[in-house]
Amino acid sequence: VLSMRFSSLRELDLSNNNVKDLGLKLLSDGLENPYCKLETLSLSGCLITVDGCASLESALSSSHSYLRKLDLSYNHPGDLGMKLLVPEQKNPSWKLETLRYGEKTRAGFLKYSHELTLDPNTAHRELLLSEGNRKVSSNQGSSICCICFSGCSE
Repeated sequence: VLSMRFSSLRELDLSNNNVKDLGLKLLSDGLENPYCKLETLSLSGCLITVDGCASLESALSSSHSYLRKLDLSYNHPGDLGMKLLVPEQKNPSWKLETLRYGEKTRAGFLKYSHELTLDPNTAHRELLLSEGNRKVSSNQGSSICCICFSGCSE
């Protein structure tokens, strides 16, 4: 699709897929094609490492690349992988304007969270539930782990 002569694809979101480095190599080959007009590529959580970043750098260095926005958050490119892709260090022909990588905010991690509550009718009799059945403590002074897991020795 990326190399079709009249491709109208401008945005591609492959987030949370197992694209990995080999898949990114194939995508990068497509990005180098003069017919490819892709401007936004989202690869968040695709298991990309420094090897994938090297393939992508080659594509971005191509005079045919139209890519302006790239999301590599929740991957494993390492410092070297990111250095390959930092737009300020590249030649002026690079069109990449936005590079997203490394979620370091609490909000970024909270997207994977889920609010849980415990059922007081099925909770162990030595556990005390509070705060709307979201907080657990022991009513016997024992460790919660020892109450819940047999074979525990404190």
